[in-house]
Amino acid sequence: VSIFFNLGGSRVSLTSSENPSHAGDPVTFTATVTPTFRLAIPSGRVKFFDGTTFLGSGVLDEKEATLTLSTLIVGNHQIRAKYVGDSTFVPVRSKSFQQKVRP
Repeated sequence: VSIFFNLGGSRVSLTSSENPSHAGDPVTFTATVTPTFRLAIPSGRVKFFDGTTFLGSGVLDEKEATLTLSTLIVGNHQIRAKYVGDSTFVPVRSKSFQQKVRP
């Protein structure tokens, strides 16, 4: 008999170090993964996207993963993060937000 215990879900919030930013300047995106239940701390990776375009990933450290880019072109970008899950927590996505990049 196997018994699996799932502590439930988590949620992902996403912030930008500078919004709007300027083309060529570094911008750091921070994803914070907060568990629904406080009995465990999420681990693993977070993937960052601009729409459906993969930007890169970061490893969770104290519930946060970061990605710094200086390659976003001028315009509006729909940034979102996806926590890939671990042995306790299921994958979950953040809501997207608009990152504005100016010349």
